[in-house]
Amino acid sequence: MVILDADIASTLAKVDKVSLIEELFGPQIFISEAVYKELLAIKQAGYDFPNRVFQKARVLSLSSEKEFKDFEKFIENRQIHYGEAESMSLAKNRNNIFLTNDTVALKYAQSKNIKVLNLKDILIRVATSSLLSKEEMENLIRNIKDEIFDLYKEVLRDV
Repeated sequence: MVILDADIASTLAKVDKVSLIEELFGPQIFISEAVYKELLAIKQAGYDFPNRVFQKARVLSLSSEKEFKDFEKFIENRQIHYGEAESMSLAKNRNNIFLTNDTVALKYAQSKNIKVLNLKDILIRVATSSLLSKEEMENLIRNIKDEIFDLYKEVLRDV
């Protein structure tokens, strides 16, 4: 089972490749309640790509005292957002893999011995499992790069 962070879910949804997660890890794809709310706010703003995540991922909520305690501990780090903290707590306590593309969250999860993979790890797995042809893989990487550059341009425009 894998738990997606909002950033990696959004990246894959924008290029219409959330299905790769299912192909790599099976149908047990989850997002935390906080990540669901983040994506729902994006949908409410008029974007449709969160629907691609909602079609594949089920929502998990913190339910045990240990999950809540870990969440509270993780959120003490001001660089860790609610969605990341909730996802990491769920992954840690349910022995799942946390998928993120946030460098700070990746390093923090590793420091807490949480199983974690980033976008690079996922792309390597896709390439080595031959899920996509070389041409499809190149297109995927190009599309992801374009999405990242478009986001960067938006941020610069808003500054």
